[in-house]
Amino acid sequence: MGGSGSGAGAGAKHAGGSTAKKHARGKAHDGKHHQQTQLKLWHAMALVAAAAILVYLNSLHGEFVFDDMPAIVDNADVDPSKTPLSSLFKNNFWGQEMGAAWSQHYSYRPLTTITFRWNVAVFGFDTFWFHVVNTALHALASALVTCVAAQLCKGFASWVPLVCGLVFAVHPVHTEAVANIVCRAELLACVFWCLAFLVYAKGMSIARTQAAPVVRQLTFFLALGATTALTVTAVLCKEQGFTVLPVVMVYDLLYHGDLDLVVLRWFRRPQQQQQQQAKKHKSTNTTSSSSLSASMFRVAVAAGAMAVVYGWRVSLNSGDEVKVDEKTNPANHIDDWLLRALTKNYYVFLHAWLLLFPAELCCDWSSFGIPNITAVSDPRNVQTAAMYTTLVLGVVYAAFNERLPRRLRRVVLMAVAIAAIAFIPASGLLLEVGFVVAERVLYTPCLGACLLFAAVTAHALNAYTTGHDDDDDDHRTATATAASSTTNDIFTRRAVFAGVAAVLLLMSARTWLRNYDWQNVLTLYETGLQVLPMNAKLNHNFAHSTPDPDKKEYHYRAAIHIYPPYASAYINLGVHLAQTSRLAEAVDVWKQGLQQWNKRPIVGSDPVVLNLNIGTGLKNLGRYEEAKGYLRACLRYDANKELCSRRLQEVEAALRRNK
Repeated sequence: MGGSGSGAGAGAKHAGGSTAKKHARGKAHDGKHHQQTQLKLWHAMALVAAAAILVYLNSLHGEFVFDDMPAIVDNADVDPSKTPLSSLFKNNFWGQEMGAAWSQHYSYRPLTTITFRWNVAVFGFDTFWFHVVNTALHALASALVTCVAAQLCKGFASWVPLVCGLVFAVHPVHTEAVANIVCRAELLACVFWCLAFLVYAKGMSIARTQAAPVVRQLTFFLALGATTALTVTAVLCKEQGFTVLPVVMVYDLLYHGDLDLVVLRWFRRPQQQQQQQAKKHKSTNTTSSSSLSASMFRVAVAAGAMAVVYGWRVSLNSGDEVKVDEKTNPANHIDDWLLRALTKNYYVFLHAWLLLFPAELCCDWSSFGIPNITAVSDPRNVQTAAMYTTLVLGVVYAAFNERLPRRLRRVVLMAVAIAAIAFIPASGLLLEVGFVVAERVLYTPCLGACLLFAAVTAHALNAYTTGHDDDDDDHRTATATAASSTTNDIFTRRAVFAGVAAVLLLMSARTWLRNYDWQNVLTLYETGLQVLPMNAKLNHNFAHSTPDPDKKEYHYRAAIHIYPPYASAYINLGVHLAQTSRLAEAVDVWKQGLQQWNKRPIVGSDPVVLNLNIGTGLKNLGRYEEAKGYLRACLRYDANKELCSRRLQEVEAALRRNK
C-alpha cells in the first residue's frame, strides 16, 4: 500500500514535473519568439528609415523657397543674434506677436522654431543642414509609423508593418513636408504623435498583465499622463498633434474594450438566434461587456485630458478667429451655405485623391486654381459623393462582416479612424483654414492610408499567424480560412508582391522627381502652373521670380485677370513697368490697384505701398499737385512711414519753387 502510494505519488510528482518542464520550455520558446519578433521589427524600422533617406537625397541642396522666407529667413526669432530665446514663446510661427490685431496667423509652434534656431546657431543659414535635419526626421517618423503598424497588426505576417512603413517613407505626397524646410512642423508633430500612441499602447499592454485592479488603474493613469505630455509636445510643434488623443480612445475601445465584438454580436443575428445562443456566449458576452465598461471609463478620462489640451491651445489665440482672405481660401467667402459646404467637401475629396494617386502635385492649390462649386448639378459633387459612399460602405463592411478575421476588421477601422481624425482639423469643415488643398497636412493622416493598404494586401494573401484572436468567436473562422490557404498559390503571391514592389518603385520615382521641383522658387512655381494654370498666386509668384521681362509682365497681368483685387500683383506689375521706362503706365496700374483695394479692403500694408508708389511716380512725372494727395493718404494709413513723409516734403518744396 505504502509502496503503491509512494509509487502513485512519485508518478504524480513526475507528471507534475514533466508539465512544469513543458511549461518552462513553452515560456522559453515564447520568449525566444518574442525576441526574434522584436529583432525583425528593428530590422524593418531600419530598412524603412534607409528608404526614407534614399528617396530624399536629391533634396539636400534645395534653396529656401515659398514659406521658408517668412518663417525662417525673415523671422528674427530664428536668429539667436537678433532675439532672446524667450521671444519664441511669445510670438507665433512667423515671428508675429500672438493675438496681435495685425497678425494674420495664429500658428504657435515654438518647438519647431527652436529647431530652426538650433540650425542657425550651429550651421548658419546653410540650407543643406536644414534639409539634412528634415530628412532625418522623416526617416525617424517613418520608422515610428512601422512600429505603430506592428502594434496594430498583431496576428499578421511580420512583413505587413514593413510594407506600411515603406509606403509611408516613399509616398510622393510627403515631398512638400520633407523638401520644404518650413514644413518641419509636420515631421516633428508626427514623431511625437507616434510616440504618444506607442506609449499609450504599451501602457495598456502592461496593464492587462496586472492582476490587481489598483495596479491596472495606476498603470493606465501613468500611461495617459505620459501620452498627454507627448501630445502637448506634438501640439507645440504643430496644432494637429492633439488628434492622437481621440485616436488612442478609438484604439482602446477596439483593442481593449472589444467594442467591435459587442457591436457585431448585437447586429449580426435575429432576436431568436440571440436567445438560442445566449447560453453559449454568456461568459464571452459578460467579458466583452466588462471590458467595454472599463474601456469607456478610460476613454472618458482621456476625453477630459484632450479637452484640457485643446482648451489650453485655443486660449493662446486670445479668442480671435483666423483671418483668411478670399484669395487664400475662396470657399470661406461663399455666401450660400450649401455651395460653401459642397466646395469644402470637394476639397476633402481632392486630399483623398492625392493619397491614392499622387501624380499631379502642386505647392499652392489656393487663389482660384480650383473653381468654387456654384451649383448642385456640378459633376464634381458626384466625385465627393462617391468618396463618402465608398468610405461608409467600407467601414460598414469591415465592422459587420463576420466572415472577415477580427484582426483585419480592427485594423481597417483603426486605419480609417487615424486618417479621418488626423485630417479633420485641417479639412476646413469645422474651422477655417488658410489653404484650399495642402499636401503637407496629409503627412500624419497618410499613416492610416498606408496601414489600410498593408492590411488589405495581407488579407489578399491570407497572411495571418495563429493565436492572436483572443476572446474572439471568429477565431475558428479565421483559423479555418488560414488552414485552406492553399488557395494562395505561388503565382498569386508572387503577383501580389510584384504589385506591391511596383507601387513602391513608382512612388519612389515620383518622389525623386518631385524633389527637383522644390530645388528653387522658379522650378516650384513653373511646375505648379502646369497643374493649376488659373492660380492667381502662382502666376504672381512666378512673375516675381522669373528674370524674363515678357513672362514677368504676362503672368502679373494673368494674376490680376484671375483675381482683380490682387493688390500685390498691381504693386509688382507697376514696379516692373517703372523699371522698364514705362512710368506713366505704372502709375495707372497702381491707381487701378488702389481702386480695387478701396472696393474690398484687406488688412495689411497694401494701401500704404500703393499710395506711396503713386505719389512717388507722379512726383517723378512732375505732377506735384496730384502727387501730394496720394502721399497725404499714405500718411493717413501709416503716420510713421518715413518715406511717405520725405516724399511729401519733396513735393511740397517743388510746389513752392514753381510758384
